[in-house]
Amino acid sequence: MLGSFVSVLLFEGALRIHNPIEYNVRGSDVILPTNKRVILVNQDPIAGKTDVEVNISRNKLGLRGPEAPADFADYLTLVTVGGSTTADRHLTNGKTWTDRMAVRLMPHFKKLWVNNGGFVGHSSYGHIQLLSGFLNKLKPKAAIFLVGINDLGRDQGLEAVKEHDLLIAPNRNRIRPMLESLANWSEVASILYNTERAFRAWRLGFSRTSVNGLHRTVSGKAFRAGQSDNREAVIEKARRFQSAYRARLMAIIDLCDKAGIRPIFVTQPFLWGKGSDPTTGMNLSDRKETLFDLQISSLTYWQVLEQYNDTLRQVSAVANVPLVDLAKKLNKDTALYLDRMHFGNDGAEMVGRLVAENICAWLKRTFPQHARKPISAC
Repeated sequence: MLGSFVSVLLFEGALRIHNPIEYNVRGSDVILPTNKRVILVNQDPIAGKTDVEVNISRNKLGLRGPEAPADFADYLTLVTVGGSTTADRHLTNGKTWTDRMAVRLMPHFKKLWVNNGGFVGHSSYGHIQLLSGFLNKLKPKAAIFLVGINDLGRDQGLEAVKEHDLLIAPNRNRIRPMLESLANWSEVASILYNTERAFRAWRLGFSRTSVNGLHRTVSGKAFRAGQSDNREAVIEKARRFQSAYRARLMAIIDLCDKAGIRPIFVTQPFLWGKGSDPTTGMNLSDRKETLFDLQISSLTYWQVLEQYNDTLRQVSAVANVPLVDLAKKLNKDTALYLDRMHFGNDGAEMVGRLVAENICAWLKRTFPQHARKPISAC
């Protein structure tokens, strides 16, 4: 017992000197990788959907995009917030949907600054952390949240929501909150905590959409005759998570309001669903998937995700928060996607255009002092 304790202490000391494992969540804090540049050489550029060389730069703030201007308050400042579908880690600088949205908005505003605050694996709980630990100090004028996919089956973070008197259901998992608390002080606990997060993502099937296996994922196996789809069980389980998801969304709105940030919500698009792929003719509804450790069809997967989109639509309507219903506006077409949820270059271009078109007029009404004169139609 004493030997194990000493070993842990030695391991902790070694990690404090040099931790080779990079992560951007440490307990209840978000760690932003500032002043960093990574060049990825894509061995499989996926039929031209991504670049062979992918440049990813993070500025002094730890976000993707231009450095913050000295006269920050004089600009219309926007930050996109989300998980990997916002981070666009497989797209080079200038080609993410955040970049393409900024290009579309630029002609309409005198001084515009847009940054990408997407981080792989972040859910609405991660967005709460980013808001309370970083964005509330930066104070951009608006934050655009693309949310949904990483919230599937998530009950984590309800303690944070409780701070806003919005807790609806208790968190019965005692190990995860304990690890999260210890991770604020311990490198060993941080590794265990992030390993647990990765395992949860694996159980939800997210790790099976790595960039090197995209074609295999998109053209995955179809259900054979007689194979069961656990639709009712999965739909019911997802339904039970909606009250907690709604509480986290309300916490995001509350935090934005306190920081003077105007929130904008974006529903989560997905390749799977009804009908056929217009590019390949593949049936998008009968692919084999796994969710909550149960085998389901791709159509059922989409129906589960739509429960989260519906909750976001309802919260947006009740709280009078602008909503871009990207889940309905973006075509289900493999030409736009790298896998079932991440965008290729053409997909990011389309997403950027759709988001810009749907928020441009609202931005002009809300921040008229930043609109170019004369005000042209969006």
